[in-house]
Amino acid sequence: MASLKAGGTFIFLPGKDGSLSKHPKKDVKQINYGLLAGSTTKDLDTLKTLVEEGKLFAHVEKEYGLDEIKKMNLES
Repeated sequence: MASLKAGGTFIFLPGKDGSLSKHPKKDVKQINYGLLAGSTTKDLDTLKTLVEEGKLFAHVEKEYGLDEIKKMNLES
């Protein structure tokens, strides 16, 4: 939740000891899909199906090349 900007969406795939935020950021939508009870192969297959159907996707804000990652590691 801390990384989300206004207008973002927090998607919750229930698992161990998790829950929707009781105090979400302003203008952040929360969705509880209620799909997962734990980390099992069946759960991963469910996620795979959602990705293949275009219902679940990752938003990639920035990509880094391997040379950039190596340089970042040396600087830290």
